[in-house]
Amino acid sequence: MKAYSTDLRERVLAAHARGLSRRELIEMFQVSQGSITRWLRQQRLTGDLTPRTPPGRARAIPADQDAALRRQLEAAPDATLATQVAQWAADTGTPLSTWTMGRALRRLGWSRKKIADRLRTRSLATRRFCARAGRLGCNPDRRD
Repeated sequence: MKAYSTDLRERVLAAHARGLSRRELIEMFQVSQGSITRWLRQQRLTGDLTPRTPPGRARAIPADQDAALRRQLEAAPDATLATQVAQWAADTGTPLSTWTMGRALRRLGWSRKKIADRLRTRSLATRRFCARAGRLGCNPDRRD
C-alpha cells in the first residue's frame, strides 16, 4: 500500500483551513478521519507533510533484482530452496536464508510443485490408478 501524495495532503489541509468540516473532507477527498487527524498532527509538530518511510527492513532481494532471480529459477526450475540460496549467494555475494528465498519465490508467483515431482513419489498402485483414469494430477482417494 502506498502513502497518499504530499499534494493531496496539502489540498486536504488547505480545505480544512478554509473551514470545511472533517465529514465534508472525508466525502470530498475519500480519505479517512484518521488520516486527516494524523496529517493535522504532523503539520502541527513538524511543519512538513511528506510521508514517513514505511517501517521494517528493506527487502533482501530488491525489486530491481527480480529479473535476475527469475532467470536463475528458469535455469534450474527443479532445484531445492537450499540450492537456489547457494546459487544466489555465489552469483550476487548476498547470503540469504531459505525462508527469504521462499518469500521471494512466492512474491514472483513461482511454484516448485510440479506434477512430475508428485508422480515420482507416488506408489506404483497410485500411478497405475491414475494412468487408468487418464489424469496426471488425480487423487486416488477421491472417486469422481
